[in-house]
Amino acid sequence: MASENDNQIEEERRQASIDRIGQFNERKRQAIIAQEEEKIAKIQEEEKTFQDMQPNSVNKVTSELLKAAWENLIDSFGFTLIWIDIHIFAGLVLGNKMFCKLGMEWVPDMLKQTRFKEAEKMGKKAGAIEGIGVACLNLGCLMVIIANIMIIGVILSVVTNPISAIAHIFGYIWNKTIILFKS
Repeated sequence: MASENDNQIEEERRQASIDRIGQFNERKRQAIIAQEEEKIAKIQEEEKTFQDMQPNSVNKVTSELLKAAWENLIDSFGFTLIWIDIHIFAGLVLGNKMFCKLGMEWVPDMLKQTRFKEAEKMGKKAGAIEGIGVACLNLGCLMVIIANIMIIGVILSVVTNPISAIAHIFGYIWNKTIILFKS
Protein backbone atom coordinates (compact mmCIF):
# COMPACT_ATOMS: atom_id res chain seq x y z
CA MET A 1 0.00 0.00 0.00
CA ALA A 2 2.81 2.34 0.86
CA SER A 3 4.48 1.62 -2.41
CA GLU A 4 1.21 2.12 -4.27
CA ASN A 5 0.72 5.40 -2.41
CA ASP A 6 4.34 6.37 -3.21
CA ASN A 7 3.75 5.53 -6.87
CA GLN A 8 0.63 7.67 -6.89
CA ILE A 9 2.49 10.61 -5.27
CA GLU A 10 5.36 10.18 -7.74
CA GLU A 11 2.85 10.11 -10.64
CA GLU A 12 1.21 13.31 -9.35
CA ARG A 13 4.62 14.99 -9.08
CA ARG A 14 5.51 13.92 -12.57
CA GLN A 15 2.17 15.20 -13.88
CA ALA A 16 2.64 18.53 -12.03
CA SER A 17 6.13 18.84 -13.50
CA ILE A 18 4.78 18.15 -16.98
CA ASP A 19 2.02 20.73 -16.40
CA ARG A 20 4.59 23.36 -15.30
CA ILE A 21 6.73 22.63 -18.36
CA GLY A 22 3.63 22.93 -20.54
CA GLN A 23 2.67 26.24 -18.89
CA PHE A 24 6.23 27.53 -19.31
CA ASN A 25 6.26 26.52 -22.97
CA GLU A 26 2.83 28.12 -23.47
CA ARG A 27 4.02 31.42 -21.91
CA LYS A 28 7.13 31.29 -24.05
CA ARG A 29 5.05 30.65 -27.17
CA GLN A 30 2.71 33.53 -26.31
CA ALA A 31 5.71 35.85 -25.75
CA ILE A 32 7.11 34.89 -29.16
CA ILE A 33 3.70 35.47 -30.77
CA ALA A 34 3.46 38.88 -29.04
CA GLN A 35 6.92 39.82 -30.30
CA GLU A 36 6.01 38.80 -33.83
CA GLU A 37 2.78 40.79 -33.67
CA GLU A 38 4.75 43.78 -32.36
CA LYS A 39 7.20 43.50 -35.27
CA ILE A 40 4.35 43.28 -37.77
CA ALA A 41 2.62 46.30 -36.21
CA LYS A 42 5.87 48.28 -36.29
CA ILE A 43 6.46 47.39 -39.95
CA GLN A 44 2.87 48.35 -40.82
CA GLU A 45 3.28 51.65 -38.95
CA GLU A 46 6.52 52.39 -40.81
CA GLU A 47 4.86 51.58 -44.13
CA LYS A 48 1.93 53.82 -43.23
CA THR A 49 4.31 56.63 -42.22
CA PHE A 50 6.34 56.08 -45.39
CA GLN A 51 3.21 56.27 -47.53
CA ASP A 52 1.98 59.35 -45.64
CA MET A 53 5.30 61.10 -46.15
CA GLN A 54 5.50 60.40 -49.87
CA PRO A 55 5.05 63.64 -51.77
CA ASN A 56 1.76 64.01 -53.58
CA SER A 57 1.25 66.08 -56.73
CA VAL A 58 0.43 69.30 -54.84
CA ASN A 59 3.49 68.84 -52.66
CA LYS A 60 5.66 68.28 -55.73
CA VAL A 61 4.38 71.45 -57.40
CA THR A 62 4.85 73.64 -54.33
CA SER A 63 8.28 72.08 -53.81
CA GLU A 64 9.30 72.99 -57.36
CA LEU A 65 7.94 76.53 -56.84
CA LEU A 66 9.97 76.88 -53.65
CA LYS A 67 13.10 75.64 -55.40
CA ALA A 68 12.53 78.10 -58.27
CA ALA A 69 12.01 80.91 -55.75
CA TRP A 70 15.39 80.17 -54.17
CA GLU A 71 17.09 79.92 -57.56
CA ASN A 72 15.63 83.26 -58.75
CA LEU A 73 16.05 85.18 -55.50
CA ILE A 74 18.77 87.50 -56.84
CA ASP A 75 17.25 87.83 -60.33
CA SER A 76 13.95 88.99 -58.84
CA PHE A 77 15.66 91.51 -56.53
CA GLY A 78 14.42 89.54 -53.53
CA PHE A 79 10.72 89.50 -54.42
CA THR A 80 10.64 85.69 -54.42
CA LEU A 81 11.33 85.90 -50.68
CA ILE A 82 7.62 86.66 -50.40
CA TRP A 83 6.78 83.22 -51.86
CA ILE A 84 9.34 81.56 -49.59
CA ASP A 85 7.74 83.18 -46.54
CA ILE A 86 4.25 82.23 -47.76
CA HIS A 87 5.42 78.64 -48.28
CA ILE A 88 6.86 78.44 -44.77
CA PHE A 89 3.72 79.93 -43.22
CA ALA A 90 1.38 77.70 -45.24
CA GLY A 91 3.47 74.66 -44.31
CA LEU A 92 3.06 75.52 -40.63
CA VAL A 93 -0.67 76.16 -40.95
CA LEU A 94 -1.75 73.51 -43.46
CA GLY A 95 0.90 70.91 -42.73
CA ASN A 96 3.50 69.20 -44.85
CA LYS A 97 1.07 67.27 -47.03
CA MET A 98 0.79 70.22 -49.42
CA PHE A 99 3.89 72.25 -48.59
CA CYS A 100 7.19 70.45 -48.10
CA LYS A 101 9.50 71.17 -45.21
CA LEU A 102 12.39 73.51 -45.85
CA GLY A 103 15.24 71.61 -47.45
CA MET A 104 13.15 68.80 -48.91
CA GLU A 105 12.84 70.60 -52.27
CA TRP A 106 16.53 69.94 -52.93
CA VAL A 107 16.25 66.17 -52.35
CA PRO A 108 15.78 64.22 -55.62
CA ASP A 109 12.37 62.56 -56.04
CA MET A 110 13.93 59.16 -56.69
CA LEU A 111 15.71 59.30 -53.32
CA LYS A 112 12.45 60.29 -51.61
CA GLN A 113 10.69 57.27 -53.09
CA THR A 114 13.37 54.66 -52.48
CA ARG A 115 15.32 55.66 -49.36
CA PHE A 116 13.08 57.99 -47.43
CA LYS A 117 15.09 57.98 -44.17
CA GLU A 118 18.22 59.17 -45.98
CA ALA A 119 16.21 61.72 -47.91
CA GLU A 120 14.74 63.02 -44.68
CA LYS A 121 18.20 63.39 -43.10
CA MET A 122 19.46 65.21 -46.19
CA GLY A 123 16.41 67.48 -46.17
CA LYS A 124 16.89 68.33 -42.49
CA LYS A 125 20.47 69.42 -43.10
CA ALA A 126 19.50 71.61 -46.05
CA GLY A 127 16.46 72.87 -44.12
CA ALA A 128 18.61 74.10 -41.24
CA ILE A 129 20.73 76.13 -43.65
CA GLU A 130 17.63 77.42 -45.44
CA GLY A 131 16.03 78.42 -42.14
CA ILE A 132 19.06 80.50 -41.21
CA GLY A 133 19.08 82.02 -44.70
CA VAL A 134 15.40 82.96 -44.52
CA ALA A 135 15.87 84.53 -41.09
CA CYS A 136 18.85 86.60 -42.29
CA LEU A 137 17.07 87.71 -45.46
CA ASN A 138 13.94 88.73 -43.54
CA LEU A 139 16.04 90.67 -41.01
CA GLY A 140 17.84 92.40 -43.89
CA CYS A 141 14.51 93.33 -45.46
CA LEU A 142 13.31 94.67 -42.11
CA MET A 143 16.43 96.84 -41.82
CA VAL A 144 15.92 98.20 -45.35
CA ILE A 145 12.29 99.03 -44.55
CA ILE A 146 13.26 100.80 -41.32
CA ALA A 147 16.00 102.77 -43.15
CA ASN A 148 13.51 103.83 -45.85
CA ILE A 149 10.99 104.95 -43.23
CA MET A 150 13.69 106.99 -41.51
CA ILE A 151 14.74 108.67 -44.77
CA ILE A 152 11.11 109.45 -45.63
CA GLY A 153 10.66 110.89 -42.13
CA VAL A 154 13.69 113.17 -42.54
CA ILE A 155 12.49 114.34 -45.97
CA LEU A 156 8.99 115.06 -44.62
CA SER A 157 10.48 116.92 -41.65
CA VAL A 158 12.56 119.13 -43.96
CA VAL A 159 9.62 119.76 -46.31
CA THR A 160 7.12 120.62 -43.56
CA ASN A 161 9.48 122.82 -41.51
CA PRO A 162 12.48 123.94 -43.59
CA ILE A 163 13.61 126.78 -41.27
CA SER A 164 13.86 124.44 -38.29
CA ALA A 165 15.75 121.90 -40.41
CA ILE A 166 18.24 124.55 -41.58
CA ALA A 167 18.66 125.74 -37.97
CA HIS A 168 19.38 122.16 -36.83
CA ILE A 169 21.93 121.69 -39.61
CA PHE A 170 23.75 124.96 -38.82
CA GLY A 171 23.56 124.22 -35.09
CA TYR A 172 25.11 120.81 -35.65
CA ILE A 173 27.90 122.30 -37.80
CA TRP A 174 28.49 125.09 -35.28
CA ASN A 175 28.79 122.63 -32.36
CA LYS A 176 31.23 120.42 -34.30
CA THR A 177 33.49 123.40 -35.22
CA ILE A 178 33.54 124.61 -31.61
CA ILE A 179 34.47 121.13 -30.37
CA LEU A 180 37.14 120.93 -33.10
CA PHE A 181 38.74 124.26 -32.15
CA LYS A 182 38.62 123.56 -28.39
CA SER A 183 40.67 120.42 -28.70
